Amino acid sequence: RDNLVFLQQWFTKFSHYKNNEFFITGESYTGHFAPQLAALILQTKTNINLKGIAIGNPLLEFNTDYNSRGQFLWSHGLITYSTYELVTKVCNYSRITREYRSGTVNSSCVEVIDRLNREVGDFIDDFDVSQDMCRPLGQHIWTPPHGEKKRAFCLEDKIFNYLNKKGVQKALHTRISSWQTCGAIWYDSKSIENSTISLLGTLVKSGVRVMVFSGDQDSVIPFFSTQSLLDGLAKDLGLYVGPYRPWYNGIKVYIYKCLIFIL
Repeated sequence: RDNLVFLQQWFTKFSHYKNNEFFITGESYTGHFAPQLAALILQTKTNINLKGIAIGNPLLEFNTDYNSRGQFLWSHGLITYSTYELVTKVCNYSRITREYRSGTVNSSCVEVIDRLNREVGDFIDDFDVSQDMCRPLGQHIWTPPHGEKKRAFCLEDKIFNYLNKKGVQKALHTRISSWQTCGAIWYDSKSIENSTISLLGTLVKSGVRVMVFSGDQDSVIPFFSTQSLLDGLAKDLGLYVGPYRPWYNGIKVYIYKCLIFIL
Protein backbone atom coordinates (compact mmCIF):
# COMPACT_ATOMS: atom_id res chain seq x y z
CA ARG A 1 0.00 0.00 0.00
CA ASP A 2 2.87 2.35 0.76
CA ASN A 3 4.39 1.61 -2.65
CA LEU A 4 1.05 2.33 -4.30
CA VAL A 5 0.73 5.68 -2.51
CA PHE A 6 4.25 6.57 -3.64
CA LEU A 7 3.44 5.66 -7.26
CA GLN A 8 0.18 7.59 -7.24
CA GLN A 9 1.91 10.72 -5.96
CA TRP A 10 4.88 10.27 -8.30
CA PHE A 11 2.67 10.01 -11.37
CA THR A 12 0.71 13.04 -10.16
CA LYS A 13 3.90 15.08 -9.94
CA PHE A 14 5.32 13.72 -13.20
CA SER A 15 2.08 13.33 -15.10
CA HIS A 16 3.81 13.33 -18.52
CA TYR A 17 4.92 9.76 -17.73
CA LYS A 18 1.48 8.41 -16.84
CA ASN A 19 0.87 6.83 -20.25
CA ASN A 20 4.24 5.08 -20.36
CA GLU A 21 4.25 1.30 -20.06
CA PHE A 22 4.98 0.36 -16.45
CA PHE A 23 6.81 -2.76 -15.22
CA ILE A 24 7.65 -3.97 -11.72
CA THR A 25 10.83 -5.99 -11.25
CA GLY A 26 12.85 -7.37 -8.40
CA GLU A 27 14.24 -10.50 -6.76
CA SER A 28 13.89 -12.70 -3.68
CA TYR A 29 11.24 -11.25 -1.31
CA THR A 30 9.88 -9.29 -4.24
CA GLY A 31 8.03 -12.54 -4.90
CA HIS A 32 5.71 -11.13 -2.26
CA PHE A 33 5.51 -7.41 -2.80
CA ALA A 34 5.76 -7.26 -6.60
CA PRO A 35 2.64 -9.35 -7.33
CA GLN A 36 0.89 -7.80 -4.33
CA LEU A 37 1.58 -4.29 -5.64
CA ALA A 38 0.53 -5.26 -9.16
CA ALA A 39 -2.70 -6.81 -7.87
CA LEU A 40 -3.40 -3.70 -5.79
CA ILE A 41 -2.94 -1.48 -8.84
CA LEU A 42 -5.58 -3.56 -10.63
CA GLN A 43 -7.94 -3.72 -7.63
CA THR A 44 -7.88 0.03 -7.03
CA LYS A 45 -8.07 0.77 -10.77
CA THR A 46 -5.22 3.22 -10.32
CA ASN A 47 -4.37 5.02 -13.54
CA ILE A 48 -1.03 3.28 -14.07
CA ASN A 49 -0.30 1.61 -17.40
CA LEU A 50 0.82 -1.67 -15.80
CA LYS A 51 2.10 -4.11 -18.42
CA GLY A 52 4.01 -6.76 -16.50
CA ILE A 53 6.19 -7.92 -13.65
CA ALA A 54 9.52 -9.79 -13.67
CA ILE A 55 10.71 -11.53 -10.51
CA GLY A 56 13.95 -13.46 -9.99
CA ASN A 57 14.43 -16.36 -7.54
CA PRO A 58 11.25 -15.17 -5.85
CA LEU A 59 9.80 -16.30 -2.55
CA LEU A 60 6.37 -17.59 -3.60
CA GLU A 61 5.47 -20.36 -1.17
CA PHE A 62 7.30 -20.65 2.14
CA ASN A 63 7.40 -24.42 2.69
CA THR A 64 8.14 -25.35 -0.92
CA ASP A 65 10.82 -22.69 -1.39
CA TYR A 66 12.62 -23.16 1.93
CA ASN A 67 12.51 -26.95 1.95
CA SER A 68 14.15 -27.19 -1.46
CA ARG A 69 17.40 -25.83 -0.02
CA GLY A 70 18.52 -29.23 1.22
CA GLN A 71 18.10 -30.73 -2.25
CA PHE A 72 20.00 -27.80 -3.75
CA LEU A 73 22.94 -28.07 -1.34
CA TRP A 74 23.24 -31.82 -1.83
CA SER A 75 22.92 -31.63 -5.63
CA HIS A 76 25.73 -29.05 -5.71
CA GLY A 77 28.05 -31.18 -3.59
CA LEU A 78 27.92 -28.89 -0.57
CA ILE A 79 26.56 -31.43 1.93
CA THR A 80 26.74 -35.19 2.31
CA TYR A 81 23.82 -37.45 1.54
CA SER A 82 23.44 -38.33 5.23
CA THR A 83 23.04 -34.64 6.06
CA TYR A 84 20.59 -34.27 3.18
CA GLU A 85 18.52 -37.05 4.75
CA LEU A 86 18.61 -35.27 8.11
CA VAL A 87 17.42 -31.97 6.61
CA THR A 88 14.72 -33.88 4.75
CA LYS A 89 13.46 -36.28 7.44
CA VAL A 90 14.51 -34.87 10.82
CA CYS A 91 14.44 -31.07 10.63
CA ASN A 92 13.80 -29.24 7.37
CA TYR A 93 14.63 -25.62 6.57
CA SER A 94 11.10 -24.29 7.06
CA ARG A 95 11.06 -25.75 10.57
CA ILE A 96 14.53 -24.40 11.30
CA THR A 97 13.43 -20.93 10.20
CA ARG A 98 10.24 -21.02 12.28
CA GLU A 99 12.04 -22.21 15.39
CA TYR A 100 14.78 -19.60 15.05
CA ARG A 101 12.12 -16.89 14.76
CA SER A 102 10.36 -18.14 17.89
CA GLY A 103 13.62 -18.59 19.79
CA THR A 104 12.85 -22.23 20.63
CA VAL A 105 15.11 -24.44 18.53
CA ASN A 106 14.52 -28.15 19.14
CA SER A 107 17.56 -30.25 20.02
CA SER A 108 17.06 -32.40 16.91
CA CYS A 109 17.20 -29.25 14.79
CA VAL A 110 20.36 -28.09 16.57
CA GLU A 111 22.14 -31.25 15.42
CA VAL A 112 21.02 -30.68 11.83
CA ILE A 113 22.05 -27.02 11.92
CA ASP A 114 25.49 -27.91 13.28
CA ARG A 115 26.00 -30.49 10.53
CA LEU A 116 24.94 -28.00 7.86
CA ASN A 117 27.24 -25.30 9.20
CA ARG A 118 30.23 -27.64 9.35
CA GLU A 119 29.76 -29.01 5.85
CA VAL A 120 28.73 -25.86 3.99
CA GLY A 121 31.34 -23.78 5.81
CA ASP A 122 31.45 -20.16 6.81
CA PHE A 123 32.22 -18.40 3.56
CA ILE A 124 29.90 -19.84 0.93
CA ASP A 125 27.69 -17.06 -0.44
CA ASP A 126 24.16 -18.41 -0.03
CA PHE A 127 22.95 -16.30 -2.95
CA ASP A 128 25.72 -17.48 -5.30
CA VAL A 129 27.38 -20.69 -4.16
CA SER A 130 30.03 -20.48 -6.91
CA GLN A 131 31.03 -16.92 -6.01
CA ASP A 132 34.69 -16.44 -5.06
CA MET A 133 35.40 -15.55 -1.46
CA CYS A 134 37.06 -12.17 -1.08
CA ARG A 135 38.87 -10.82 1.94
CA PRO A 136 38.87 -7.01 1.81
CA LEU A 137 42.35 -5.49 1.79
CA GLY A 138 43.63 -4.49 5.20
CA GLN A 139 40.85 -6.35 7.00
CA HIS A 140 40.72 -9.64 8.85
CA ILE A 141 37.90 -12.14 8.58
CA TRP A 142 35.66 -11.32 11.51
CA THR A 143 34.03 -13.66 13.99
CA PRO A 144 30.24 -13.18 13.97
CA PRO A 145 27.81 -13.60 16.86
CA HIS A 146 26.61 -17.13 17.60
CA GLY A 147 24.31 -18.51 14.94
CA GLU A 148 25.38 -16.12 12.19
CA LYS A 149 27.52 -17.05 9.21
CA LYS A 150 30.82 -15.28 8.58
CA ARG A 151 30.77 -13.07 5.53
CA ALA A 152 33.91 -11.69 3.93
CA PHE A 153 32.70 -10.72 0.51
CA CYS A 154 33.77 -7.55 -1.21
CA LEU A 155 30.61 -6.60 -3.10
CA GLU A 156 29.15 -4.48 -0.30
CA ASP A 157 32.51 -2.76 0.18
CA LYS A 158 32.70 -1.90 -3.52
CA ILE A 159 29.15 -0.52 -3.52
CA PHE A 160 29.89 1.46 -0.36
CA ASN A 161 33.04 3.01 -1.85
CA TYR A 162 31.29 3.75 -5.16
CA LEU A 163 28.32 5.53 -3.54
CA ASN A 164 30.68 7.64 -1.44
CA LYS A 165 32.51 9.07 -4.46
CA LYS A 166 31.86 12.79 -4.75
CA GLY A 167 31.11 12.53 -8.47
CA VAL A 168 28.54 9.80 -7.88
CA GLN A 169 26.85 11.70 -5.07
CA LYS A 170 26.74 14.82 -7.23
CA ALA A 171 25.18 12.86 -10.11
CA LEU A 172 22.57 11.38 -7.76
CA HIS A 173 21.85 14.81 -6.21
CA THR A 174 22.26 13.33 -2.72
CA ARG A 175 22.47 15.33 0.47
CA ILE A 176 24.01 12.48 2.45
CA SER A 177 27.56 13.13 3.61
CA SER A 178 28.39 9.42 3.74
CA TRP A 179 26.48 6.32 2.67
CA GLN A 180 26.29 3.56 5.26
CA THR A 181 25.35 -0.11 4.91
CA CYS A 182 21.99 -0.63 6.56
CA GLY A 183 20.13 -3.77 7.61
CA ALA A 184 17.31 -5.31 5.64
CA ILE A 185 13.73 -4.22 6.20
CA TRP A 186 12.17 -6.44 8.83
CA TYR A 187 8.94 -7.88 7.52
CA ASP A 188 6.18 -9.32 9.63
CA SER A 189 7.32 -12.84 10.56
CA LYS A 190 3.90 -14.33 9.77
CA SER A 191 3.55 -12.61 6.39
CA ILE A 192 6.60 -14.44 5.04
CA GLU A 193 4.56 -17.65 5.07
CA ASN A 194 1.72 -16.24 2.95
CA SER A 195 1.67 -17.88 -0.47
CA THR A 196 1.65 -15.53 -3.46
CA ILE A 197 1.65 -18.12 -6.24
CA SER A 198 -2.09 -17.68 -6.80
CA LEU A 199 -1.57 -13.94 -7.30
CA LEU A 200 0.57 -14.70 -10.34
CA GLY A 201 -2.37 -16.58 -11.81
CA THR A 202 -4.66 -13.65 -11.10
CA LEU A 203 -2.30 -11.26 -12.88
CA VAL A 204 -1.97 -13.53 -15.91
CA LYS A 205 -5.75 -13.85 -16.17
CA SER A 206 -5.98 -10.05 -16.02
CA GLY A 207 -3.66 -9.66 -18.99
CA VAL A 208 -0.56 -8.65 -17.02
CA ARG A 209 2.57 -10.35 -18.35
CA VAL A 210 4.51 -12.29 -15.73
CA MET A 211 8.11 -13.42 -16.06
CA VAL A 212 9.70 -15.59 -13.39
CA PHE A 213 13.40 -16.40 -13.74
CA SER A 214 15.87 -18.25 -11.55
CA GLY A 215 19.64 -18.23 -11.38
CA ASP A 216 20.81 -21.77 -10.72
CA GLN A 217 23.46 -20.84 -8.13
CA ASP A 218 21.06 -19.36 -5.55
CA SER A 219 20.60 -21.68 -2.56
CA VAL A 220 18.24 -19.32 -0.71
CA ILE A 221 15.32 -19.67 -3.14
CA PRO A 222 16.49 -22.51 -5.40
CA PHE A 223 15.19 -23.02 -8.91
CA PHE A 224 13.89 -26.47 -7.89
CA SER A 225 11.01 -24.98 -5.94
CA THR A 226 10.29 -22.20 -8.43
CA GLN A 227 10.07 -24.67 -11.28
CA SER A 228 7.70 -27.01 -9.44
CA LEU A 229 5.45 -24.14 -8.32
CA LEU A 230 5.24 -22.67 -11.81
CA ASP A 231 4.62 -26.04 -13.41
CA GLY A 232 1.69 -26.53 -11.03
CA LEU A 233 0.34 -23.06 -11.74
CA ALA A 234 0.66 -23.57 -15.48
CA LYS A 235 -1.42 -26.74 -15.24
CA ASP A 236 -4.07 -24.93 -13.19
CA LEU A 237 -4.25 -22.15 -15.77
CA GLY A 238 -4.08 -24.45 -18.77
CA LEU A 239 -0.85 -22.84 -20.00
CA TYR A 240 1.70 -24.55 -22.19
CA VAL A 241 5.19 -24.84 -20.70
CA GLY A 242 7.69 -24.72 -23.56
CA PRO A 243 10.91 -26.73 -23.67
CA TYR A 244 14.15 -25.48 -22.14
CA ARG A 245 16.88 -24.10 -24.37
CA PRO A 246 20.43 -22.81 -23.83
CA TRP A 247 21.07 -19.07 -23.64
CA TYR A 248 24.26 -17.71 -25.22
CA ASN A 249 26.07 -14.41 -25.40
CA GLY A 250 28.76 -14.98 -27.98
CA ILE A 251 30.73 -17.96 -26.68
CA LYS A 252 29.57 -17.57 -23.08
CA VAL A 253 26.80 -19.84 -21.85
CA TYR A 254 24.35 -18.38 -19.35
CA ILE A 255 23.03 -21.29 -17.29
CA TYR A 256 19.69 -19.94 -16.17
CA LYS A 257 16.45 -21.84 -15.83
CA CYS A 258 13.68 -19.59 -17.02
CA LEU A 259 9.93 -19.99 -17.24
CA ILE A 260 7.77 -17.26 -18.76
CA PHE A 261 4.01 -16.99 -18.45
CA ILE A 262 2.28 -14.99 -21.18
CA LEU A 263 -1.49 -14.97 -21.46
